[in-house]
Formats: sequence, structure tokens, C-alpha cells
Amino acid sequence: MPPSALPAADQGAHKMTHRNKSGSPTWGLRLTLLSLYAIVLAGCTQLPMPTAEEDRVRAELAERERQAARPASLCSPTPGTPFAFRKKVLLLSVPLEHLLEAPDLPGLGTTWSVELQQRLRSTDRFIVRDGRNFRIDAQADVRKQIIALGERFDAQFVVTGRIRTAGIQPGRIDLGPLKPIPLPMSDQRSIETVLEIYDTHTGTVFSRLSHAASVSGKVLARGNGSFDEAFFQTPIGEALDKVLKRQAEDIEDQLACLPMQARIIRTRLHEIFIDAGFTSNLNPGDRLRVLQRDEYNVERGYGDLVIKQVFPETALGYLDGGDRPNWKFNGFVRAW
Repeated sequence: MPPSALPAADQGAHKMTHRNKSGSPTWGLRLTLLSLYAIVLAGCTQLPMPTAEEDRVRAELAERERQAARPASLCSPTPGTPFAFRKKVLLLSVPLEHLLEAPDLPGLGTTWSVELQQRLRSTDRFIVRDGRNFRIDAQADVRKQIIALGERFDAQFVVTGRIRTAGIQPGRIDLGPLKPIPLPMSDQRSIETVLEIYDTHTGTVFSRLSHAASVSGKVLARGNGSFDEAFFQTPIGEALDKVLKRQAEDIEDQLACLPMQARIIRTRLHEIFIDAGFTSNLNPGDRLRVLQRDEYNVERGYGDLVIKQVFPETALGYLDGGDRPNWKFNGFVRAW
């Protein structure tokens, strides 16, 4: 029956039913949609989260990739290759620029140098000279100082540096005009260092390295400030260990692919004595280039030195090919 033929009350009921069918969704449909939405949300919250073990594995893989890409790995000291020759490195004191910043770490410049020396020795790529009691005077001729240190310690490279800051920023709550409230567990401490690597044959710097780390909370060192195993397990010790590790790696990377170089200390006809021996991994039969620098610092080659006899810190060889050098100029040999 058409709506116009129905009584007025029935027509109203018919119109209400019509709106339910053609208007907004019914309650049943709404409940269905809400149920589906709840299921989706529950699925999202149940997605697998990375575990601590997975994070550890990922970190190990990333570290392996980093180590494999380092110059020290690319120029591996494989026996029988020129990269196996040990280079002589003199490591000076690493003083603190602002002494009042680290009263809890007495003698830091000396202790730092000794620790870094030990880490470089552990690579088995260097003959490390102990220069903990020496430092460069920035007000004097640096080039002359480097050359003199190289001759005095029989070193090819000199590493010097400084600790730019080891200061502490106390944690506190500022209350405007009132006295701030100290928060010791919010203390912050930054460690920033600079290293410089010099070639002792020319006295010039060829690398500058910067490193930094920070620590919060317990930022003071306990005990006598020595770098022992217990110290490196403290928060400040862990921060310093991080800097020292990267310093040692970066020094190794800077020097790994450079040729070993030694001075000619005496000549006799075609025989040549140099200041490198079996501690530098030299062996009879090894060949080194013979070079000289004239008064204008220009290099010239004179054939090869063939090693004939090896001693701990020196070796004897003969000149093979090339002209005989004018020995009034400084002579040296190089791996390549």
C-alpha cells in the first residue's frame, strides 16, 4: 500500500523505518566495525620488538664491517709484505690544557701517554718510544723540535697532543633569584682531545685527530687516578677508554699504509748501515729504496739497498743499481 493511503500514525512509522534503512549505519554494523578496529590495534601491539640479543648481534656486525673497512685492515701487516715492517713512533705527553679541571686525575698527561703507548704496542705494528716526559713548546720552532726528537729517540713519527677539556658541569635546578638546588646525579663531564702526528724527517705535521666522549651521573674518578682495570669499569673510566680506543685506532689507520723509513747512519763504499733491524721485521734479502734530500728538500733515488745482515736495531746492506749518493746530504731508506 502506498504511504499516502496509510493512516497518519502508520505513515510516521513507515518514514522512521525508511530512515534506518537509508541513513547512518545501524548499531549492529557499528559494533562490527569497532570489533575489526580493535583486532587491528591488537595486532599492531603484538608486533615483535627487537630483543637485547638482536641489538647486540646487529652492533657486532656493524663493528665488524667498520673494522674491515679500516686502512689498518686494508694494509694488513702480512709477513713478506712491506706493510709488515714496524715503524718507530715516539709518543709525547698529552697534557691537560686547564689543570684545575681534573684534580681527581693527577698526572693525567703522563698516564694518558703511557696508556696510549701500550695500546699502540698491542697492534704489533710499531716500535713505540716512550716520550711521556717530553712535550712540544708551541712558542719555539716546532719543526726543529720534531726533527731533534726524531734523531734523539730514533723515531720516524712523533705523536703529540693535548686534552682540551675534562671539565664538569654540575647538575642543578635553577630557582631564579633563589639558590639553585644541586643534583649530583645529573652532573655532566666532557672529554675532548686533539692529537697531531709529525714526520720527523721533515718536521711537518700531516694529521690532526679530534676525539670526544661524555659521561653523566658519577663523573669523578676514585682512587689515585691510575688507569687500571677497576678504573675502566667506572663511568668516567668507560668514557676515557672510548676515547683512548679510537685514538689508538686512528693513529694506526693514519700510519698503516705509509712506508717504513729509516736513516742511513754510516756508509763504506757500497755498504750502507741503517737504523732499523730485526725489531723492525727486516730480514736478509729485503730491498729498500735509497733516497736523499738535498738542501732544497728535494728527494732523489739511488737504487735499492739489499739487506745483507740484520741486528736488533740496525742492519747492513749493499747498494744495488743507481749512482752512488753524495753522502754529505742526509740519506735514508724507505720500504717503497
